[in-house]
Amino acid sequence: MPSEDSPLSICLQLTQAISRTERLDEIYEAALDALEAGLDVRRASIRLFDPDGIMRFKAWRGLSDTFRNAVDGQTPQLTAIRAEQIGAMASFPLEGTGGVIGTLTLYDAEPHHLSPDDGQLAGLIAAQVAFAVERTRAHLTARQSEERLQHLAAIVGSSDDAIVSKNLDGAAESANRLKDEFLATLSHELRTPLNAILGYTQMLNAGLLSGDRQARAITVLMRNAEALRQIIDDLLDVARITSGKLRLNVEPVELDEIVKNAVATVQPAADAKGISVHTIIDSHVAPVSGDPNRLQQVVWNLLSNSVKFTPRGGHVQLRLQRVDSSVQIAVSDDGQGIEPAFLPHIFERFRQADSRFSREHGGLGLGLAIVRELIELHGGTVSGSSDGPGTGATFAVRLPASRSR
Repeated sequence: MPSEDSPLSICLQLTQAISRTERLDEIYEAALDALEAGLDVRRASIRLFDPDGIMRFKAWRGLSDTFRNAVDGQTPQLTAIRAEQIGAMASFPLEGTGGVIGTLTLYDAEPHHLSPDDGQLAGLIAAQVAFAVERTRAHLTARQSEERLQHLAAIVGSSDDAIVSKNLDGAAESANRLKDEFLATLSHELRTPLNAILGYTQMLNAGLLSGDRQARAITVLMRNAEALRQIIDDLLDVARITSGKLRLNVEPVELDEIVKNAVATVQPAADAKGISVHTIIDSHVAPVSGDPNRLQQVVWNLLSNSVKFTPRGGHVQLRLQRVDSSVQIAVSDDGQGIEPAFLPHIFERFRQADSRFSREHGGLGLGLAIVRELIELHGGTVSGSSDGPGTGATFAVRLPASRSR
């Protein structure tokens, strides 16, 4: 059973702590608590760029005033580091929407390398801190702007101050709603499989299940563990993309094999809903240069989305064809469809057209954002279209075709 200090529990606890506050000091402390609980880190710091472009300490654990002053350039740095007995440091960027806003740094007395799992957990914590800092700053800016405009309206005696205030309130309310919906969805998506895993693990451990019930419990455990893995993978992919650390292993790729593998993967889910999946493959399609695993992820994501949002008995079509100098993969369905007003936002991170409907089907609203980022890294484009609710949707990926076959 996952312990209270397992990586999944640490991430969930940090998410819950962040969702309960908009005070930066409390956000920093929650992140440092997560580092200590998950990695047994006793010395760490969070530093952010101030408006003057200088990075300064905002929170820390186990670091002396002398050391912090040295890092800030106020005292000789080498002497301070030696006195602090620091033999190793590992820094993780706090990546905001406009670039790096600071760093999360771990300190140790002895030189060593972080394990891949520890590095991923620290990177995920850094991504959560960056998200929370930007959210809090945005809300603070909105409130300050509202106060300034209201003050200006009062000075000039404008009769339009109520309209100004209403518009600003609406913008702030929208930002708050999106934040609250994402955090609520994340908590729900983590809690649902965790509860199933904890419940069945406890019953198995107590010897309450046997025979067919035991086999069913193991199936449920595997399915929910896979759901958790997918959530963490999506969050880590976003962290890697925003920090520029995602790397492609490029080689010639035959997309017909990618398409066939993706269809085989989603076929059981489609069969369970009575959805027919029709594949049209142009035999003259040229190979592309790309990372086969990441391209497989893209096609699987688009197909699984179509199956997820298509009602029982519906239809999904995947077409692979040559279009001019590009290779196009188009996935169409006759399912839920997309509101016209939401179409410009379908590839944005943490956005879902209808959180209540999406909650029923699972997901964090990251899949399409990851698809866009991966395709753009391959030098391609992705687009989405729909005639509205109930009319289905089509997503088309275009990749440059290789010159030689």
